[in-house]
Amino acid sequence: MSLLARCFARLPSGRRGALEAAAADRQIDSLLGVALALAAARAIGWPRMPEAIEFPDGAKPAWPSGPGFSVAHAAGIVACAVRRDGAAVGCDVEWAGAVAADDLRLVIDESERALLESRVLSPAALWTRKEAALKWAGLGLRDAARPRVGVDRVVLDGTALRCVTLDLTRGCVASIVADAPLEMPGRVVHEPLALLEAMATMPR
Repeated sequence: MSLLARCFARLPSGRRGALEAAAADRQIDSLLGVALALAAARAIGWPRMPEAIEFPDGAKPAWPSGPGFSVAHAAGIVACAVRRDGAAVGCDVEWAGAVAADDLRLVIDESERALLESRVLSPAALWTRKEAALKWAGLGLRDAARPRVGVDRVVLDGTALRCVTLDLTRGCVASIVADAPLEMPGRVVHEPLALLEAMATMPR
């Protein structure tokens, strides 16, 4: 059995069926996201099994009684943030060259436009903060105008969220958002094949 097939076999049946119908690149991105979440959970002392992750329709994946986590993909990069206390966290990653200020004109207000014009935030940094806040709340891109981005926080429907933005490899930017102080995340780079092998061989 191939490595990808062994990883597929570790997913809940509903998620496995949905991914088997997807394009090959989306299959690999999704498997790498799960594998990275597992690695991050192990790093904070949660030896959770792939089968324990729930993938509800129309909602973000979750571990019952496990760490909160959020996974993002862009430009060949897979990023993941985890939260020890199990509460929500949002993570988004984007290639800096993929976002221009004009792309955001329909979802930003005057204060956010000023952050872009003064170059306090790049378009990619502002956008990843917005999308990370949406992921934190379990919202979709149709709600992209709701999070309001500031210098050191994002406000969503009256809730002030802490945020951290990081410059990654390959010109990518990642933002992490939560409703509690954020530990400065450690940046750990994993080899994709090693991540998948670890997922496929986790004891049941």
